Amino acid sequence: MANSNHQLINQVVTLNRAWLEPMVEFFVPGTPATAGSKKAFYNAKIKRAMVVPANEEKERPWRAVVSAFALQEWLDGPIQAGPLLLSTEFVLKRRKGDYGTGRNAGTLRDSAETWTLGKSDCTKFLRCLEDAMTGIIWRDDVQVALQVNAKRYANPGEPTGVHVRVYRLKQQPVLLSEGTE
Repeated sequence: MANSNHQLINQVVTLNRAWLEPMVEFFVPGTPATAGSKKAFYNAKIKRAMVVPANEEKERPWRAVVSAFALQEWLDGPIQAGPLLLSTEFVLKRRKGDYGTGRNAGTLRDSAETWTLGKSDCTKFLRCLEDAMTGIIWRDDVQVALQVNAKRYANPGEPTGVHVRVYRLKQQPVLLSEGTE
């Protein structure tokens, strides 16, 4: 990927290529959705509480799009059974306040943040993405043993969505804590 922010993620975690095998890499355009949050309400008709996904109207279509792109990229690949590394970069829509006003309306302000601190955390975006790739790339998302994830605002002219990379973990990594005294 030519994206400089995705290259930054790769630099944050230096990986020993001897224990990694690249499997698949793709970009899913669209507005990433979250999963995992629930809402509850009392149904007087059946006299019991009901618990439903809080974001199902956005989660279901996004999961379908992610599944379609994963299937397209991994069409002939076998469903993986071993441990995997998942690297994601969620690219989210910028806030209106990140842009200037008047004649600077299309210009990104110098004070505009790169990393998003919005209400949705990476974990909830990941839940939806991992569920969408289950049965296509891996048998179960519990196989994701190592993750490198980020969420940031889109640069001007850049589409929103998620960059996805999946690697097969081939042997035991050297942990960062083992090299420190």
